[in-house]
Amino acid sequence: MLVAGGIAAATGSAAPKPPKVTGLKCLERCAGPRQAGVGATVRFTGRLGAAVQVVFPGVAGDAVATPTAVSKRSLEIVVPEETVSGRARVVDASGREGRGPRLEIVADEELPPPGSFRRANSSARPRTAFFDQRRAVRLRYRFRSYGPLDIRVTLVRRGKTVRTWVERDRAPFAKHSLAWNGLTGKGSAAPEGRYRFRIGSERGEARRAARFRFHDHRFPVRGPHSYGDRFGVPRSGGRTHEGQDVWAGCGTRLEAARGGTVQFRGYSGALYGHYLVIDGRQTDRDYMYSHLIRPPTVKEGARVRTGERIGAVGHSGNARGEGCQLHFELWPSGWHDGRPQDPLRELRRWDGYS
Repeated sequence: MLVAGGIAAATGSAAPKPPKVTGLKCLERCAGPRQAGVGATVRFTGRLGAAVQVVFPGVAGDAVATPTAVSKRSLEIVVPEETVSGRARVVDASGREGRGPRLEIVADEELPPPGSFRRANSSARPRTAFFDQRRAVRLRYRFRSYGPLDIRVTLVRRGKTVRTWVERDRAPFAKHSLAWNGLTGKGSAAPEGRYRFRIGSERGEARRAARFRFHDHRFPVRGPHSYGDRFGVPRSGGRTHEGQDVWAGCGTRLEAARGGTVQFRGYSGALYGHYLVIDGRQTDRDYMYSHLIRPPTVKEGARVRTGERIGAVGHSGNARGEGCQLHFELWPSGWHDGRPQDPLRELRRWDGYS
């Protein structure tokens, strides 16, 4: 027994759904995302199944064309010479149809010159970024052109190139994106500062695009705070203070100032209380955090990102009779390898933009 569309219903199976067209984009001979010259290559997207034909409105009736590339979610097709502006229909093997968006046919003189490039829009998020944070800086952009181009994207700081990408065969008017991981073209950590992307065709002039700020560290205490005991002040037993204390309310969130690997974590009742040491990524430095209110939230050997929660401010260890605080140490060559450095200048710098 047959039902509408020629699908057998004897087994009780549901008839396949007709094609559904949700998008239309011009790829070649383009004047806009849905503006094309005759002979243009366009792409339909949606739930297309086994679509076998596209029917365009024509000068003297329908203009029928066969797709050159087909998948369940998209098809590409060359617009027939006799096509006029209007809505095309996507037809599957059983004759079911799905109507597409309107395609405007323009004269050849309205098309941009082959190889031309014009940036349509761009954005970079986040606008303030930190090295090795979990969310990479992502550039999103569109451009206008006659057809696909090889696009060169350059990341610039103070007029100097930090990183370059070449993105092959990118379609005009489509949404494109790329992510930056905070490393230079040579694989080292990029310095902090103001950055800007430049976009253009591979052989053409680059145009200024989105910009953002980039920082190498994030201030670890994420709440109201003040600075306490300084580096180098005398301590009992002939010791000296090897870090900087930052006073804050008990339970204030602590984050990794620099991403890396948790090298040590533990408890010292006579000194540090709950503490951890992070081996900073792309540095020789270790970052030590102590007097946490409870054990750190990350395990030894764990990979930690800049700005990731590592615990909370407390007064464990020999700070139990004092107010809640973070005791923070910086070791240029590794924890207890050589001598620590006074971290106050660095902390104040990070505090200024975090």
